Amino acid sequence: MLTPEREKIVDCTQSYFDSGLQIMVRADEESPVLGTLLAIPWNAIGKLFVAALVLVFLWANVLWFIERRRDPELGRGYAAGVGNEIWNTTLIMATGEHGEHGERSAPGALRRLVIACVWLMGIVLIAQLTATVTSSQTVHRLRSSIAGPGDLPGKTIATVRGTIAADYLARLHLPVVEITNTAAGVDLLMRGKVQAVVFDAPTLQYWSATWGKGTLQVVGPVFRPDKYGLVVALSSPLRKRINEALIEVDQDGTYEQFYDKWFAPRK
Repeated sequence: MLTPEREKIVDCTQSYFDSGLQIMVRADEESPVLGTLLAIPWNAIGKLFVAALVLVFLWANVLWFIERRRDPELGRGYAAGVGNEIWNTTLIMATGEHGEHGERSAPGALRRLVIACVWLMGIVLIAQLTATVTSSQTVHRLRSSIAGPGDLPGKTIATVRGTIAADYLARLHLPVVEITNTAAGVDLLMRGKVQAVVFDAPTLQYWSATWGKGTLQVVGPVFRPDKYGLVVALSSPLRKRINEALIEVDQDGTYEQFYDKWFAPRK
């Protein structure tokens, strides 16, 4: 990048690239409804549902055993008895109640203890389901809500240590995940470990255009603008020759071809 400090020790050519910092995030091209559905952790919910079925079946057997001892007529059929208690167990989990009023007032400390345990289990399962869905939706909204530098506070950001991007984020007091190169940042972004990578705009545009293939996208405007140029030794005759070559490739369209090949298409 061309800076006044560097121009004191080297000669710089004219700028060949208007740059600055930009933000790269995972692409989110699906509709809001589809995105919400895809963000739900169906695998975790499926495991929770299976665990709930197993627990309901086990508690139904316990209730059937207790009820059978209280009323021997209930022991006439295991399948029918347990099936009825599965319904009662589900009712307890949902409402905290069991059977008709007469049955609810029936004596039996063990019976009441089991009913209380089933009810508490229902509360835990429902709370776990709610937490699982809520947390996944929160992460999805955070990931898809970055549209520019103003959206960075509160997000998980990665950048290369010791760079202008790192200094910029530090001045804003934004915590960052330090990485050694942009490839590491892309890996963290793809695995959902960070929500954004902040770095030099051309580098991020290169990754988005040549590697992301629709998976990654650069969002928002270029901020903290800088210019790229070449440096040569002080008073080097190469400076004039390089400037002439830069003007030539810009005028004959070669520069635009290079840009479209290696960077994201201009908007």
